[in-house]
Amino acid sequence: AGDATIVTGGSAIRGVAVDPVAKFVYWTTSNLANGPTIRRSALNGSGATTLVTLPVTANPRGIAVDPAGGRIYWADFDMNTIMRANLDGSGVVTLVSLAAGAAPYGLAVDSPGQRLFWTEYGSSKVMRSNTSGAAVTELFGHRPQPTYIAHDHVTNRIYWAEAGSGIKRGSGNGGGSVTSLTAPMQTYGGLAFSHITTVDVPDLGTAMPTEFALGRPWPNPATGPIQLRFALPRESQVRLSVFDLQGRE
Repeated sequence: AGDATIVTGGSAIRGVAVDPVAKFVYWTTSNLANGPTIRRSALNGSGATTLVTLPVTANPRGIAVDPAGGRIYWADFDMNTIMRANLDGSGVVTLVSLAAGAAPYGLAVDSPGQRLFWTEYGSSKVMRSNTSGAAVTELFGHRPQPTYIAHDHVTNRIYWAEAGSGIKRGSGNGGGSVTSLTAPMQTYGGLAFSHITTVDVPDLGTAMPTEFALGRPWPNPATGPIQLRFALPRESQVRLSVFDLQGRE
């Protein structure tokens, strides 16, 4: 299909994140002329708008979106903070204040586990906290120039880029060895992760569904595995989420 430019006219666009549920693209910019901002558009670039106008001293880098939690998170390189806001840009708060010179760069969110992961370019660390900003933990230290980071919630692995030495992989719980992947990278490129899964579909004969349908879970109540049937009348990209009584995914 090739590449397509969806947004132009910006300056120093740093981090990009996609909300696959609401179909939005979020990005950070440390625009020196017009001031640093958090921006959003539709997936095709239409309706681009500024959600958050940041102080002139800010330098936002990596950004992550948690559709289920209704939040966006970003790392501010110069202000040494991890920030949070609602999906519409309201309710901006400083979630974690870091030591001077930490220079947080990349940021990833584990939505099911309600955890944040980020890299600190200045202090050479890979860090973790929960989404409320508590339980800040150093996972890996002495990492040379770590930049962007991604998380796989299925295997609980994190992947991050180190300038000049490629992509690294480690456990989201810390400890253990760090694996160097073969993906070539010599500078400060971005990083994204997609976990591809397949499910077994029972043979229902030749009859195809005629409308979208979502069945009731069985058994219900249950403390173990359940069955949840759904029908799609045509090939579609869908997301099926399960929430507990507190609204947690």
